[in-house]
Amino acid sequence: MYPVLALLLLALAGVTALVVRRRGSGISEDALGFAYIGAAGVALLGVAVLVIGQVSSVPGRAEGLALLGFAAYVIYLLAAWVVIRFVRPDR
Repeated sequence: MYPVLALLLLALAGVTALVVRRRGSGISEDALGFAYIGAAGVALLGVAVLVIGQVSSVPGRAEGLALLGFAAYVIYLLAAWVVIRFVRPDR
């Protein structure tokens, strides 16, 4: 099951980078930075899920890491939205 979750994490990172690249001119620099950093983090997490799934002897550890990563990415995007929208309103 963990290869599917790792593939979903990698696909999420790819789609995020693709959407940001296509809409790059209409997005602020802060949002671009948040999106690219988040996409890189999700891609690294996808690779980590694959590696941990291969080397871990505890069943379900890689799956748990992948689900935790999905939740953390959603929280990261919400925090980025709050920072861009409310903390830096001058831009």
